[in-house]
Amino acid sequence: MQIGFNLPISGPLSSPDIVTRIAQEGEALGYDYLTLTDHIVLPNLRVPGYPHSESGEFFSERPERRHEQLTTAAYIAAKTSRIRLVLAVMVVPHRPAVLAAKMLATIDVLSGGRLVVGIGAGRLQREFDAVVTTPFAARGAVTDEYLKAFRVLWTEEALHADGSWVNFDGIVFAPNPVQQPHPPIWVGGESGPALRRAAPRDWATPGTRSAATTNTCSTPCRATGPASIGCAGSRPRRAATRQASR
Repeated sequence: MQIGFNLPISGPLSSPDIVTRIAQEGEALGYDYLTLTDHIVLPNLRVPGYPHSESGEFFSERPERRHEQLTTAAYIAAKTSRIRLVLAVMVVPHRPAVLAAKMLATIDVLSGGRLVVGIGAGRLQREFDAVVTTPFAARGAVTDEYLKAFRVLWTEEALHADGSWVNFDGIVFAPNPVQQPHPPIWVGGESGPALRRAAPRDWATPGTRSAATTNTCSTPCRATGPASIGCAGSRPRRAATRQASR
């Protein structure tokens, strides 16, 4: 079992010196991983409407003060040496596929192979409308196509994509991620599409299904962490993930 914690990259604890200290202290205490969340902008949270709280209010103070996830992961990688960096989760459509693949590969290389790519399709339409160039209603199909592009860019020699959302040909992509064939991929969510996305694919061997990185497994073992050994096949309390291991 692995134990980790969420790094506060939003709110009053998100200043550079505080997030650095938290990450370094967590590493010194022996934690296995830290998690980073992904929002680029948020709806006006002064108007209650957050779907995951009884009051409709956001959980944390000043959530609009927020660092970009991948930039922060690279920053924290430079400030630490051992602890794994878990994206929990990266909203795949937020960034163009080739750019995202490059950023993720760069973080994995510069961190010495410490990146774990947790992925989701997203849920906030107002954020999509402000940030994303693909339709909100197509976010599941976009996510699947972007993941396919990641696989091609990270593992194949002849780089080609001819899809609805991703097109490239005759390009060179280097360096590839340190972790081969690619960094571990964990799928967040409990919807049918999320579970299908987490199923075995030709580019990854399925790993352990567990609760999402911040939740607890619903079985009697009560295991925590993104690799809850012994809970394979159980239905988590809130969300399911499957590690796509090497």
